[in-house]
Amino acid sequence: MFRKLNLYLSRILPRRMEYRRRVLDDTATTDFSSLTHNWSQTIRLFDELKKKCHPDKFSDDLSTEATRIFQNVMQNKYNFTKLQQIKEEAIRVLGISVDM
Repeated sequence: MFRKLNLYLSRILPRRMEYRRRVLDDTATTDFSSLTHNWSQTIRLFDELKKKCHPDKFSDDLSTEATRIFQNVMQNKYNFTKLQQIKEEAIRVLGISVDM
């Protein structure tokens, strides 16, 4: 009995705690109110920004800024509020026009 308890405390419990920590950290970074705002509008904005901000479409002088903005777009695929902020930044920095 003590062997099983020792095994549980030494191996299984830390893994469970690590899993719970990861799950809670992931949910803390997701804006659920933004996620449920309008799913189709979020996906359309993401697709538009993904196409317009791709670094291959810009010259060398804007390529680094486009790369940074593109990475932000990819990281915030489901966050409508953040995508709106990225859209404003892309219009200002890259000089693109976004239809959304």
